[in-house]
Amino acid sequence: MLSTLEKAIRQMRAGKPVILLDAEHREGEGDFAIAAQFCTPEFINFLLSKGRGLVCLSLPPAVAARIGVKPLVIDGESSPDTPPFGVPIDLADGSSGIAASARCATIRAACDESKSARHFKRPGHVATLLANPHGLRGRIGHTEAVLALLRLAGIAGPGVLCEILNADGEIATRDELFAIGKEHAIPVLHIDTLLERQKSLEMAR
Repeated sequence: MLSTLEKAIRQMRAGKPVILLDAEHREGEGDFAIAAQFCTPEFINFLLSKGRGLVCLSLPPAVAARIGVKPLVIDGESSPDTPPFGVPIDLADGSSGIAASARCATIRAACDESKSARHFKRPGHVATLLANPHGLRGRIGHTEAVLALLRLAGIAGPGVLCEILNADGEIATRDELFAIGKEHAIPVLHIDTLLERQKSLEMAR
């Protein structure tokens, strides 16, 4: 029932989502994932209604630096066990920032290399995640996995993520994730598959 990496790559190149599945011994959850450059208001609305989790923008280090997103920490403390949140942002365009169209505009603007920190308001309504500079070699999480998948697809980051909750508001089980994938024709890819491909590529160098 798990997707092949090749199918997930084709899905990403087509501007469509993939469900990234984490290991049971870690967070054990599934996230919708898509290339930020292909984001639409309709997709944001889909995440809010079908994903139900937190819509996040996964930022490569260079993009985070360009748009001025710094780590979100309290009293200088952070933990390797918690998601690498950055300060949330809004596009400084005078909108409310919360509508699906406004969040999409913020996400798409982060992909625009002409946009810098001055084009965004902080804090805002789009949560950000700061990817480990070493990718999956530095941290095995959804934040790094979506960017690894995008690289394999030849697509520049950032990526968009949203945890998938079930109808009761709890973390969706593996069976529920597979059912969601089947219902919406979305491939379910295990992060371990990305790890295996990355290791094989490194060994081939």
